[in-house]
Amino acid sequence: MNERVAGLVGIARRGNRLALGFDACRRAVAKQKVALIILAEDLSPASATRWRHRLHASSIRVVVHGGKSEWGRLLGREQVGIIAVLDVGLAKAILQKL
Repeated sequence: MNERVAGLVGIARRGNRLALGFDACRRAVAKQKVALIILAEDLSPASATRWRHRLHASSIRVVVHGGKSEWGRLLGREQVGIIAVLDVGLAKAILQKL
């Protein structure tokens, strides 16, 4: 995992600018508060496809980076397969680092 991306995601977490997991990300997308979706590399293909189709018509960028266990360790959970970044500035910075 890119350390700079991990650092920016950690900043977003401390600033309460993330939604973690399927349900929280779905609610954030419905409220139109999402700037970026990060999918774990080892997320199931069906789940990844579902998210890509769900976000196809929106302006929300989707990237694949890191593993579920790596994200989980960073974010204080066992595993995290999907992350929604709610801050536009942090989302842009993450995209630049990728």
